[in-house]
Amino acid sequence: MTYCVETKNLSHQFSSESPLLKDISLKVPQGSIFGFLGKNGAGKTTTLKLILGLLKIQKGEVSIFGQSLSKNRIAILKEIGSLIESPSFYGHLSARDNLLILQKIYQCPKQRIDEVLEIVGLAEVGKKKVQQFSLGMKQRLSIGIALLHQPKLLMLDEPTNGLDPNGIIEIRTLLKDINSKYGTTIIISSHLLSEIEKMISHLAIINDGKLVFQGSFDALKLKQKELSTIKIETNDLTEACKILTEFGLQPKVIKEAIFIKSIEPQRLSQVIKTLFDKGLEVYQVAGETMDLETMFINLTKN
Repeated sequence: MTYCVETKNLSHQFSSESPLLKDISLKVPQGSIFGFLGKNGAGKTTTLKLILGLLKIQKGEVSIFGQSLSKNRIAILKEIGSLIESPSFYGHLSARDNLLILQKIYQCPKQRIDEVLEIVGLAEVGKKKVQQFSLGMKQRLSIGIALLHQPKLLMLDEPTNGLDPNGIIEIRTLLKDINSKYGTTIIISSHLLSEIEKMISHLAIINDGKLVFQGSFDALKLKQKELSTIKIETNDLTEACKILTEFGLQPKVIKEAIFIKSIEPQRLSQVIKTLFDKGLEVYQVAGETMDLETMFINLTKN
């Protein structure tokens, strides 16, 4: 697999405080929408700032587009668009004028301004002053600013923060379109899996400066399946646990019910039949699937 961004053993601390980041080794696949998840204060923004060269690397390495950031910083940054923390623009100017200023700095074609306004859905309000924009429109404009020079990599820190459900859906749709139409690799940080799970293909979860999960979204869902359980209610918990143990299962009794890891339907049918054959009464058999949000919370708690 080709990686757009790789970090190796990235660590960082401020003054005499304990390390904020501890050996972060990220692998962001080329062309992916990569979710970087963790609770507030987990180290997401600090990691993104290190990748962008906004903070000096104390320990570890950063490689972008297969090149060392420390050796090719300027060339690499020309290919990156970013929105870190809060967006910044001139409120008394229009969206078009804001983009015009940056177009001169980036030295990209002037026609790119109209293209970007169209991409982010602001073509109709391009002449409107930014201070009159809603929060969602400002987020769209900030993403447009990051896209102005046609970057290969887009890095967005909490872009849906403070948006209402409709605003979140709009930003999600926009980023998916950018990724599919232009092949742009997107790294998006968030503290809520539910906000971005419908658009990401890969993700990493950070907790207290350490990675607790990294891989494809399908791998996370597989982990979710592994953590799912089956709840069995019966009249004899002790005897039922003995029978389940003989099947090679590891039953746990919680609040007058038995829980086992999910097993295939055919094997479950044999287990239940055996319980009946042994004279036990079975009141309920129910699947207990851990939703992704709960699993994310558990990963960042433990």
